[in-house]
Amino acid sequence: MFWTSTFCCCGDSEVVVEQKEKVSAHNSAPKASKKNKQEKWGRDSKQRFAHPWLLTSLKGHTGKVLDMDFSSNGKFLATCAEVPPSDGNFGVYALDCEMCFTTRGLELTKVTVVAADGRLVYDCLVRPENFIIDYNTRFSGITARDLSKRATKTLKDVQNDLMGFINADTILIGHGLENDLRALQIIHGTVIDTSVVFPHYWGLPYRRSLKSLVGCLLKRDIQQDSSGHDSFEDARACIELMLWRIRKDFHRAILIWSTKDWHQNDHKSLRINVEFDHASFVKWSPDSKAFIVQKVRENAVEVYKVNKRPDGWIGSVSKALTFPKHEGWDAVVGLGIACSGKFIMSCSDKTDLVLWDLKGQQLAKVDTYLMNNYCARISPCGRFVAASGFTPDVKVWEVCFAKSGEFHQVSRAFELSGHSSGVYDFSFNADSSCIATVSKDGTWKAYNTKIEFQKGEDPHLLITGKYNHKSAGPSHVAISPNGEVVVVADGGSLSFYSVLTGECDNTIRDIYSGGALEILLRYVPNSPQWPGGPRCHSRVIPAR
Repeated sequence: MFWTSTFCCCGDSEVVVEQKEKVSAHNSAPKASKKNKQEKWGRDSKQRFAHPWLLTSLKGHTGKVLDMDFSSNGKFLATCAEVPPSDGNFGVYALDCEMCFTTRGLELTKVTVVAADGRLVYDCLVRPENFIIDYNTRFSGITARDLSKRATKTLKDVQNDLMGFINADTILIGHGLENDLRALQIIHGTVIDTSVVFPHYWGLPYRRSLKSLVGCLLKRDIQQDSSGHDSFEDARACIELMLWRIRKDFHRAILIWSTKDWHQNDHKSLRINVEFDHASFVKWSPDSKAFIVQKVRENAVEVYKVNKRPDGWIGSVSKALTFPKHEGWDAVVGLGIACSGKFIMSCSDKTDLVLWDLKGQQLAKVDTYLMNNYCARISPCGRFVAASGFTPDVKVWEVCFAKSGEFHQVSRAFELSGHSSGVYDFSFNADSSCIATVSKDGTWKAYNTKIEFQKGEDPHLLITGKYNHKSAGPSHVAISPNGEVVVVADGGSLSFYSVLTGECDNTIRDIYSGGALEILLRYVPNSPQWPGGPRCHSRVIPAR
């Protein structure tokens, strides 16, 4: 006899998977050959989950379904429906479990539940019922000593505890949540699985690891302890990933603001909706007649044409072109348009840097050999592209065009070395003669790059300074147009350093919540878009 729960896994009105095999009395699915797996799951990168976060067995099906069968051996418990609370909130929790290998298979050794605000709700070691073969300490962090001295509860005790605050309408969040529920021997229908919300670009059965998702999207490292994973850290990471996704999905729009009459309370703006997606980068063309965006889900660059009215304000915006999809890219860390308008640059979080023409044709593809790219930029002069990443160098290439205007080649120009760890960010000054860098090693550097690199001359290190790196995420840097001031953003604070002395002139603390995404330090020229004369200003784009 089998109890069957049905989960919906549909997306883009297209069915992704269908599983019909029944699970045996020992809760292990029959093994399929590699060929059968590919036939069942497919490897089409277009098979992706576009919108359904809640995989529920009760309602909301828009296609075929994923059937999961559990043995009714008396130990699996189904969460029960209850009377709605007065505020209508049944609770949202993140769940993570650790398991060990016993004579029966995988059994629960630890369960951690975290509330939506990151608060620890439940954390308990569990004593397995059967003889332990392998404590799986490398991944679980659980040792024989932990279980012998601190594990006082059985699986049944944990089930009773969880049923006290989890009911059928409580939303459970996790990564590969079916494994946790199977270990808990609990049947629950309202779940959000981050491995489904952020699918692998090859589609099922491939899944992105939680560590990869957090590093790519939240820009920080987890699971760094050699003694094993921290279930509290993993559960909180799942919560933070979903909060990041919600913020992105609630802002599926691009806003264009008028800078005329900026001193007034009401500012004119135009909203452009990004259908079924959101943008991670937006860049204007040099003539302001178009802008490009990097679409996250579609993983492609899209071009929008801007039509202006006689009064100078925007009359309409229309989608003009979509570039080929970035196949195999998890995320884009850099996007830009050369000031000459001759090429567009996009850079992945792996080691790929691609140059495009304005019609979406690939001009060149460069392997950065940085292990992982952190940042990529086009120089203000439009002559160079550069990238930094996991290795302690910034690599710079020259983009060469023939006199006729045709693309010729991308060739190595020079490298900025001297850091002892990965370079988080770098910044050009106004004429590309200076570059500032900031590294994970807790230092910033300024280089003179006005050199004859064709003759083998290397960049000259101007100065090295230290900054207080406290935040878990990456730091960011900007250099003033004249190359005399370097600004480092770490966490919610800005520090201003002199390139001449290396001393910190001022620090503005806690000016915003969260980490900075980018710092801009520019001179504002006389123009209709900006009132007043030339002045220097800084702008911080906070993480949301």
